[in-house]
Parts: sequence; structure tokens; C-alpha cells
Amino acid sequence: MPTMMLLIGMKISFTKKPIKPMMKKPTDVACAIFANSVASGFVHRRISLYDSFIKSMAGFLTYSIASADISADPGGLLRAAQSVPASSRLIGWRDVVHH
Repeated sequence: MPTMMLLIGMKISFTKKPIKPMMKKPTDVACAIFANSVASGFVHRRISLYDSFIKSMAGFLTYSIASADISADPGGLLRAAQSVPASSRLIGWRDVVHH
């Protein structure tokens, strides 16, 4: 009787074939991953350059406006800063340290 069960088990294991998983070729997958990585790198570079440009322009415009105000009336900027009441001025770290 055990021999019969062994043969039946062998027969079943030989007749059933496992289903192959539906998988693409590894080279196609690797090429797709590489293409997505390159595209992501270009997007990151473009965003980084854009952010850098915006920050640069903000600093340039701030410096240009301030220098234009100073060159037009060198004492005007100082007088304008002194005319602002102390209660409405922003407190910086120098105010905290020295006072």
C-alpha cells in the first residue's frame, strides 16, 4: 500500500506544471529603470537651477533697489529707518544681545 501512494504522489507531481509568472525580460526592466532615473535627474536639475535663479534674482533686486535708494539720497535711508517708532521695528538678535 505505501508503494501505491508513492506512485500516485509521483504521478501527480509530474503531471502538474507550475504556472510561469508573467514577467518581462530583465533587460527591458533595467532599461526602463535607467530611463526613469535619467528623466528624474533632469527634472531635479531643472528645478534646482530654477530655484537658484529665483533666489539669485531676489537678492539682486533687493540689492539693486537698496543701492538705488542710497545713491539717490545717501542719508534718506538712514533717516527713514530712524523715523520708524521703536515699537514697530523688528527685533533682531543684535537688539537682544546688546540690550
